[in-house]
Amino acid sequence: MGKVLVAMLAAMIAMPSMASAAVIRASETDGCRLELSGKIEAGDLTQLQALAKIFDLTGLSDSGEASNRDEEALCLDSPGGQYVEGRALAHFVHENGIATRLLPGAECYSACAVVFMAGRLVGGEEDYPSRTMHITAKLGFHAPYFNYSASETFSGDKVNETVILNNLLLADFIAFGSTTSGFQYRPMFPVSLITAMLSATPNEFEMVDSLDKAARWGIGLEGIAERGIVGLQGVQLACENFQAWAIDASALSENYGTQLKGSPVARGPDRRHSRPRHRHADDAAALPARRQRRRVTARDAARNSD
Repeated sequence: MGKVLVAMLAAMIAMPSMASAAVIRASETDGCRLELSGKIEAGDLTQLQALAKIFDLTGLSDSGEASNRDEEALCLDSPGGQYVEGRALAHFVHENGIATRLLPGAECYSACAVVFMAGRLVGGEEDYPSRTMHITAKLGFHAPYFNYSASETFSGDKVNETVILNNLLLADFIAFGSTTSGFQYRPMFPVSLITAMLSATPNEFEMVDSLDKAARWGIGLEGIAERGIVGLQGVQLACENFQAWAIDASALSENYGTQLKGSPVARGPDRRHSRPRHRHADDAAALPARRQRRRVTARDAARNSD
């Protein structure tokens, strides 16, 4: 985004949160190289840039392999915050090929969710998304909005200016979210996710609460129980699900459902400090998935969030 646009938007747009400022630090947790927690505010990008450089997460590799690894992720636990700073963090993460992860019990809403979706591994011969959430984590999207006071009054010129800025904001987000590569035809933000996100008001969240949504939106899952032999019916279901998700459609089979929240594996002990089993959503295609759309309000979140 242009510097003038950034300055104007920073003063006018927010994703509300009542949490403290973000803390970005080195991590000793398996699967994480850095951790970001708390509210996202101006200045967080500078913090992340400095730490990423110290831990050699910046720049792209000259070899064919990705410069970073899935196990060197930026682990997120944030209620959101300022959209413009979140957008800048997302650009930095994506540009440098840094994976993102939500550990068991983590929460990532709004501006944090934008950063999460930017997770990526890239090298000379590979380029693919790397954003992984544990099934007990919470991931929610909603649209940014202008943070005007309820008592403010506006002239016609001010309203027109706001509309123009809003259009520029959306154009920038769509352009960024539509990023693809020679190795990955699916955009960073599938159209259905952009639609769901921009349709959610400041007091609502579009939650990633089913296998169907996670796979459709290219989000890897951890904490899924292993399964035995799938069988012919399972193979057929896997093919149907995979074909639907590949074209950004909901799974074709509606008679099955796997919720992320309340899954049997979610009732075990907290394994925040152990390396969870990783399975990408595409690898879990044989698991049941149900077409579902659920909105939750801010009251449904476990703590105050955007």
